[in-house]
Amino acid sequence: MKNCQGVMSSECREIARNSKSKLLRSEVETLSHCTDTTWLLPCNKRKRREDYTCLYDRISELPDDILVTVLSRLTIKEAARTSILSSRWRYLWKWFNGCLNFDNPLTMGDYNWTLGLGSQPLDVERHKFVSWVNQVLRSLQCHSLEGLRICFDVASNGDIHNWINFAVEKKVQKLDLDFSRVQDFSWPVAEYTFSPHLDSYSSFSSLTALSLNTVAVTGEALEHLLSCCHFLEYVEIDAPNIISFEYSGSGIVFFRDVPNLTEVSFDGFVCTYIMHKLRQLSTILLQLHTLKLNLAFVSVPEAVPYDLPELCNLKHLEMEINLFDDDRLLPCAAFLRACPSLYKFTLKLFRVHPSSGTARTVKDHPYLSVCELSVRVVELVGFEGQRAETEFVMYLIEKAKLLEKIIIDPCIPKYLGTPKELLYRDSEEYHSARKHAIELGARFPLWDFVIP
Repeated sequence: MKNCQGVMSSECREIARNSKSKLLRSEVETLSHCTDTTWLLPCNKRKRREDYTCLYDRISELPDDILVTVLSRLTIKEAARTSILSSRWRYLWKWFNGCLNFDNPLTMGDYNWTLGLGSQPLDVERHKFVSWVNQVLRSLQCHSLEGLRICFDVASNGDIHNWINFAVEKKVQKLDLDFSRVQDFSWPVAEYTFSPHLDSYSSFSSLTALSLNTVAVTGEALEHLLSCCHFLEYVEIDAPNIISFEYSGSGIVFFRDVPNLTEVSFDGFVCTYIMHKLRQLSTILLQLHTLKLNLAFVSVPEAVPYDLPELCNLKHLEMEINLFDDDRLLPCAAFLRACPSLYKFTLKLFRVHPSSGTARTVKDHPYLSVCELSVRVVELVGFEGQRAETEFVMYLIEKAKLLEKIIIDPCIPKYLGTPKELLYRDSEEYHSARKHAIELGARFPLWDFVIP
């Protein structure tokens, strides 16, 4: 007598292949075309011939949550096929909480379309794909999902909107929507537009990764979405028409296809990533006209002056720093040196501390002290009159031969445009800093100093 205890014999697999179970037949047929899962067949069925017997099924004795964890490591197709094994497995796959990957690359429909044989094959493929996705999503009963990826040339905005609502409801951690179009020049196909008024954006708080391809996103929708994604680990941008992008947070941003992007603003801990990946981001940095960086709470690597590529198209550079000591100005000088076409440089001082006298200044740096700068207008906001600020202005006057105007505003940057601005401009602290600015301007009468 031969037994199978937890390991399937070839005879048991034959039982699985010959099984005529009718359980969830319509669902299984829809979710077919997957790898063989007969290894999960319970071994408690006796073969008609008496020379072989399966004593018991160890796998089916496991608790439901463990079985669901195992199923969630499979693809959704593989997990669904286990429903034919026995009544014990019939509904387990519906609690699948792994990564749903709906990726159906065009086959014959693609070739027919390319050869000009009409739109019917593509329409058929679209209908089949949408039906497949909808049936699976309706069947799932899990409370959360690790990931949802939908990749196909879909033209049904109503279905796409329902899929996004599903992702919100299931608190998806990774969302990847790719609706890339099959090339066709006979008639235009509009992109799906991400709704800026989705009421449940707050449920996206568990989102750690977001990828949108061939999806129209307004600035309002993107701002609303990202503001709710506090755990976002990275954002991947593939938007050929995007011109301006502003991001504040701790996630990592990847740019795939952004040929028209010319304005970028980064705030928060994402700037740490930017400062450590300057060479890898050189392609994006080279095409920018405006760059804004908030480095107030960022530890800038010492290699920054040497890692920066030449930003030949940059016209406006804005940086915000926390001036703990003289060396906090080194990244500013490094960026100025890397911008041969720079017109305006804005420096916002979040907080100014008296210099220790021990940190290396810009004029002491062997790489930055010998360069010439092209900047024409300098704006310094948050000026207090400390030695580090004064010496940095003098450094700019010495190195920027084309410098035309120096704007020094003692107002704290975060107060600008708020009710606190007027109150602060009436304070003794403001007037003291303004006096230092006026005295600095008097030392250089050949330059145009503007002091509010």
